[in-house]
Amino acid sequence: MQCALVDMGDVQKFSDARALAEASVRQLPTNLEVAATLGWVYLQMNLIEEAEQIFKRIAVGGQAQPDTAYYLACFAERSGKRVAAVKTLRASLDAPGPFLHRKQAEQLLQKIGQ
Repeated sequence: MQCALVDMGDVQKFSDARALAEASVRQLPTNLEVAATLGWVYLQMNLIEEAEQIFKRIAVGGQAQPDTAYYLACFAERSGKRVAAVKTLRASLDAPGPFLHRKQAEQLLQKIGQ
């Protein structure tokens, strides 16, 4: 739900998404997917330092689900780390299972990768 709110682009929705995501992280502090949602919200709000803290923690945590990998790739691309973004996007697209942001991942890979 938080991702849907922040993807709407409305300032009030950003605030709502941030509050929900931060509350979720407080309730489930070890869940990397929940943390990734908060990182995505921060990234969409252009809170780069906060997003970086979250995404560094996730990157160390191991194998990410496809949507989490997409968030990591978006952060890497925005941070100027194109090679890392391409590698992460490819891994997310190759992973089995549901992938909400598949189309966006494909578009980003086409934009930045070869």
